[in-house]
Amino acid sequence: MKKIRIVLCMAICLLLPLTGLARNQLTWEQRSTNKLTRAVFTYVIEQGEDGTPQVRETGSLPAGTHIVFADYDRDTGLSKVVYNKSGSETEAWIRDRDALVSVMVRVNFDDGSHQDFPEALVNDKGALLRILRQMYPNRTINPIEGSSTFHTAEKGGGDSSSTAFPMHDDKSGTTSVQDEPTPIGDRVPAPNVTAQAKFQIDSPWRLKQTVTGYADAHKTKTSSSIPIGTYAQIIMDYNDVVQIGYYQNGVYHKAHIDRAALLNNFTQYRNQNGEILNISPADPLYEKTVSENEITYLSDAVQTNLDERVALSLEAAKKGVTVAQLGDEVVLVQQLGLVQSTVLSDGEEKNVPTTNLVSNASEQAEIRAAVIYAPRTGKCSLRATATPNSKVIRQCKAGTVVQVLSTENGYSKIVYHGTEGYVLSECLYHPDVSISDGHKTGILAYYGKTNGSTTINIRNSPDKSSAKVAEWKTGTPITILSHEDGWMMVEANGVCGYVLGEFINYE
Repeated sequence: MKKIRIVLCMAICLLLPLTGLARNQLTWEQRSTNKLTRAVFTYVIEQGEDGTPQVRETGSLPAGTHIVFADYDRDTGLSKVVYNKSGSETEAWIRDRDALVSVMVRVNFDDGSHQDFPEALVNDKGALLRILRQMYPNRTINPIEGSSTFHTAEKGGGDSSSTAFPMHDDKSGTTSVQDEPTPIGDRVPAPNVTAQAKFQIDSPWRLKQTVTGYADAHKTKTSSSIPIGTYAQIIMDYNDVVQIGYYQNGVYHKAHIDRAALLNNFTQYRNQNGEILNISPADPLYEKTVSENEITYLSDAVQTNLDERVALSLEAAKKGVTVAQLGDEVVLVQQLGLVQSTVLSDGEEKNVPTTNLVSNASEQAEIRAAVIYAPRTGKCSLRATATPNSKVIRQCKAGTVVQVLSTENGYSKIVYHGTEGYVLSECLYHPDVSISDGHKTGILAYYGKTNGSTTINIRNSPDKSSAKVAEWKTGTPITILSHEDGWMMVEANGVCGYVLGEFINYE
């Protein structure tokens, strides 16, 4: 039976048994990480005669039971938990992971770091202080009067200039890193570039595409956008979804992502002693190591030229454009259109059908294009997350053709001039267009004349009172997508809108 050992990053689970406090000095609630919101059945996993795992129901656990995760069994989809039964720690397998809620509470320190502990322990200030002092004997730790924050400093009088709580090694021997630091007031934790560099050397995974990170394994709440090429370590494995730890700009984060977005980062080699070892391309000794030893498996990240794609993505971000796959080539999309798009290939601009472009942010999917629709105000808000109170990143101009990455809960994740964010789905218009429709082309004209400096108004909907999305000069070549009551839906220069048919000379 194959099992996935859950990496428990929460320091309380790993360190409390190692302190000088006897177990009976802390209640089970002060040591557990989750509790049940409803009653669940418990099971045992037994090996059948044919060698396959067999699941047998054994009882149930009531709502409110405090538990700690132990294992996850991929074959059965069951999770092993530890709970308190008549004063003894007892193991059981459960199926209903959604019945669990975390009881971990964040404890902040005045150097900008934090640590998570069970709520029952945090509520017992004396026990919490004893735990902290035994966990970190080389530091002075004291509560700050009138505040929930603790003061910490190196013993000997010096103030702490670095994060108080370093990385810890978990029981499995893999590196477990502390959670993302929380700002204290206006303080923002200083980036830890050294820790990030070490993390990249130790990371067996990288992202092969830009992905959405979620706060939970059910992917109900978005938390971040994680760029292509990011180094990652798996914290928890839920089959198709994994929780990863990763660094961005020197700050550590956690998120849940689709497993399919991960790419093997390690190159495997056989050393002079015949041992099979792994090395990351981020390791300064990588080139020397691979040149002196037999390579038994080359990193997928190296095989797919991931770093070249990462570099192209960075260039795209600086230019405010996107990246896409065109056949076997990765190209910059200089101007996204509904029908035709302008791409930069080998230093040259060329027009290609948009349907030929494959998104660099999702697995083998044609780019989905839509138009910003805001006929009354002419703009809509691009937000950091898919919630109405989320931070507004920028305003999106009506009529702009944008790439749609995903849609959820009434919001759509889009790329607007190289920036990813969320808009209300009702602020997007999805014209039914295809290159196979044989769209007509034309030239903007005023009383039939295509020269001069006259400008023609392009609107967000077929109505003279609709917001203007552009003013194009006569002589501008356009693609005609559809017509409605004398109005023509047209596209040019990455903008889509409506113009009266009398202002078009048809080719």
